[in-house]
Amino acid sequence: MLLDNNKDITHLILSLQDQAKQLRIENLHLKEQIESKQEIQTVLTNENKRLNKEFKELWDENYKLREENTIFEARLMLQKGQLSSSITDYKELEDIRLDLENTMDLKADQYEQDRITWNETEAELQKELQLLQKMSRVSSNNIIASNKTESNTKSTTDENQMVKTTLESQSRTRIELGHEYAMIQEAIGQAKIQSQSNDTLLKHMEQGVDSITSSNQSLVKENQKYLYLLSSQGDQQGSHPSRGMCKLSCEEDDELKILQQHRVQKQQ
Repeated sequence: MLLDNNKDITHLILSLQDQAKQLRIENLHLKEQIESKQEIQTVLTNENKRLNKEFKELWDENYKLREENTIFEARLMLQKGQLSSSITDYKELEDIRLDLENTMDLKADQYEQDRITWNETEAELQKELQLLQKMSRVSSNNIIASNKTESNTKSTTDENQMVKTTLESQSRTRIELGHEYAMIQEAIGQAKIQSQSNDTLLKHMEQGVDSITSSNQSLVKENQKYLYLLSSQGDQQGSHPSRGMCKLSCEEDDELKILQQHRVQKQQ
């Protein structure tokens, strides 16, 4: 009976030892699983921290881009306003340019008509001058012939005085026409200078419009990329044209020669 009890106890002890061994093995597996899960948890924790940091960076970047986009939209509206103003100025300058072209056409027509009139007048004056010179020579011959007779002296002197007075009157008329011709040419030269100056200003405005348009296109592209860039504009200046020259010719009129020299010096 006691032996059976010992066998049972021995069997129970062996069974308990087997169970203890199984429990140790199971505990070892559980420990390995726990360590593996702890490693996974550590990896997940680090990944979560990284994702949180990345999310914060993306959030900050998104906020910054929103601010930049707001600034860009404000500047874009300003650029649109400036472009609209530039277009208005361009249209006004175009109207001014057309008015100046029309004025220049009228001035050119008037100048051409005045030139034709002056040429005709000059030709007539030359004919009259030649006629007066012939009359003067005839008068001189008459004076020589009239020296023989005292009665004809006074008549010839009066005729000669009349010829001299006529020549002086014609000379004054030619000088006045020369002054008028010079004033007409001066006005035409000033109108040409004003027209070319306005053409230069118009070109500057066209360059400004092109520059603003290019700048706006760049800003739109950079807005899609969350970037923007400001554009600058340039300026140029043109040169003044030289004035034309006019020439009057009269070999026998000293006063008209002086007027011509004065006008040439003024133009130079």
